Amino acid sequence: MNQDGQSLKQFIMQLSATSEQILSLDLEEEDDISRLEALQLEQEVLKQQIESLMLTSDVSHTDIQDLLHDAYYSEVKVNQKLTLFKEFISDHLSKVQEGSRMKNAYHQAYSQAEGYFVDNKK
Repeated sequence: MNQDGQSLKQFIMQLSATSEQILSLDLEEEDDISRLEALQLEQEVLKQQIESLMLTSDVSHTDIQDLLHDAYYSEVKVNQKLTLFKEFISDHLSKVQEGSRMKNAYHQAYSQAEGYFVDNKK
């Protein structure tokens, strides 16, 4: 395999490793969310490099087909994890909003002052 093929293999393996790192994150931890953002940026760079090499080199796709399949499968798992987390957060946010509405329904603040009102027009 030529130099482009080796570089392509290396980029694909890095992409798979990055996906595995994302899968290992605890998305409920704030530090892991910032790590997720950094890993996603790294993935974008790797994807651009892979695409560029695949378009410009004469590497046979059969040579790297297994690596591409593994990288794709890792991406599917990452997508599933992020989708589940998004649903969890959306559900949690809905419950918080519903709780806020219920609180406001039973604990309304009245701006009406106590006292008497004298109507001078009568």
